[in-house]
Amino acid sequence: MAIRYQSVFRAPQWEIAIIAKIFMAIFRAYLFLSVMAMGVRAYYILHKEFPNEPNIDFINKGVFFVVLIKAILRYFSKPPQQPSSVLDFVAHKKTFDHQQSDVPI
Repeated sequence: MAIRYQSVFRAPQWEIAIIAKIFMAIFRAYLFLSVMAMGVRAYYILHKEFPNEPNIDFINKGVFFVVLIKAILRYFSKPPQQPSSVLDFVAHKKTFDHQQSDVPI
């Protein structure tokens, strides 16, 4: 009988975790729907502003430039690696990886 009463007064951490997960899921759904609505609205705005040109060309150009800019920024923002460390890693992997071959390279 005492065990049943103790389980009622259990710590509420699991309830807080479930509530937090529910709110995060609602927030994710809201952000997803907002981004989708902005994309649909941008398509119609492009169609209204440029009626003689296909909208997909503008969207493709924009996506291409965004990917290009992200690639350039990622290339320049990462720290340079020393070539010797890369070669040492590859040599160590080939030398001590006995599952691929029995003869070290």
